[in-house]
Amino acid sequence: MSKLPNLAGNLKCWRKLNILIFGESVTCPGCVHNLQENYRRRYLWCKRCRRKYRATAWRGSWLYGMKLSPRQLFILLGVGSSAKALTGPGYWPG
Repeated sequence: MSKLPNLAGNLKCWRKLNILIFGESVTCPGCVHNLQENYRRRYLWCKRCRRKYRATAWRGSWLYGMKLSPRQLFILLGVGSSAKALTGPGYWPG
């Protein structure tokens, strides 16, 4: 049996990632207008100021240049947070 969490598809994980980065209402940081989705190209855009935003590149986040899909990122974070600490006795040889 797999110990990986059962997550939704990429689209739902991508939407959740955008909510985490841009806030609950997913509004444009510049003009506070609602952002429109373009999931195929993986960006959000504002109709009013015509700017594009990506959750993985917003404000130089640690996600910049990420090659993982949103679902893979959530699985990685879930497994990493539930794993035992690597500093316990017996982990380092010698």
